[in-house]
Amino acid sequence: MGQCTLCQIFNAMKNKKYLVALILCAGILVTLCNASCFFAPPPDLMEGETLKGCFHEGKLYELDSDFRAEDVLDCSCYSDGSMQCCVNYKALEDSKKGKLV
Repeated sequence: MGQCTLCQIFNAMKNKKYLVALILCAGILVTLCNASCFFAPPPDLMEGETLKGCFHEGKLYELDSDFRAEDVLDCSCYSDGSMQCCVNYKALEDSKKGKLV
């Protein structure tokens, strides 16, 4: 009976090791995936100014719109003027190969 209990403890420890490894790998994957995006807060407006859109690299984009910037960034301009852009890896790979997206 003592051996069975020891085997059960060993198996439980082995399963926990796999769980810890899985959580660690998932954490690394999420960190790497999120590292390819950035968020820009809405601009501060002076009194009397109205928000016209989102500025990115000198261009104005409409509020509540999605756009491709620099041929490799998929961006969203939100109604409050904030903006989020993420790298489109397919477009990035195509641009490296010289294809026009």
